[in-house]
Amino acid sequence: MPSVQITTSTNLADYQKILIAEALLEAEHEAIMENAQLLTIFRLPKGAKQYNLPLFDRLATAAALTEGVALSATAAWTTTTKTLTVSEVGLMIILSQDLIDQSDPNVLAIAGKQLGQSVERKADADILANFDNFGTSLGSAGTAITIGHVTAAIARLKSGLKATLRNPAPDPLNVVLHPIQIRVILNALGTTGTYPIPEGLSAEIVRQYYAANLKEWGVNIWRDGNFSRDANDDVKGGVFSKLSLYLLTGRDYQVKEEEDIYLRARALVATRRYSTGEIFDEYGVEMFFDAANPAS
Repeated sequence: MPSVQITTSTNLADYQKILIAEALLEAEHEAIMENAQLLTIFRLPKGAKQYNLPLFDRLATAAALTEGVALSATAAWTTTTKTLTVSEVGLMIILSQDLIDQSDPNVLAIAGKQLGQSVERKADADILANFDNFGTSLGSAGTAITIGHVTAAIARLKSGLKATLRNPAPDPLNVVLHPIQIRVILNALGTTGTYPIPEGLSAEIVRQYYAANLKEWGVNIWRDGNFSRDANDDVKGGVFSKLSLYLLTGRDYQVKEEEDIYLRARALVATRRYSTGEIFDEYGVEMFFDAANPAS
């Protein structure tokens, strides 16, 4: 019987074409605080070192007058100035020239995109950390959030958090919570269907991150996945007015590329200059509640 030569894929490995699928990047949470314009956004003009924000207190309450009697002196009109400055954040990645030459798709483009996501994630996390600074807080470690907690915070903001119940937080008010906390709220509301797109926002942002609207209060609820959960899976979200927090941008995100001829590589450096913090503390309420992963 004649011999039979069986040829396998191993024998002709060098002749087989290898296809590389389109690169898949890890999904990122949207920087919802900035992209949905939920806080007050300022820009530091080119050539400026700092941004001075004047804050005016309200005047004394008008008093009843007596005909023929002169007005008496009232309290002075008080103002304060909040000085805002910016600082720099950044990240660098180095790619060897061999890697660049041998890669398809273009690893430089992929690296640039991921650098931008990293800087955006950092800025959003810095903004969310401001909720921990609010002087008024509801909840505690291990406590499950309820819709009652949310409406309680809204009611307190609308009535005014100062001792005299003055200075109600101006609209618009927003609620920003961790996605797991949002699940609890939506289950309580029995929320289904779609919602009207808030003016000026892209449909994609709304579709992904807009959770509900409390029609009775005129307040929107958003989810943000860039919160940091503590060791006990608790998260500090917020119910707040747009005037409670600020973001000051000194330089927008940028990425620059430089060749290192000695290392035979290219370095990509992404940077941004900004700062974030409180404007009016009484315009926000911290929401400190459990965000442990659900089992059912």
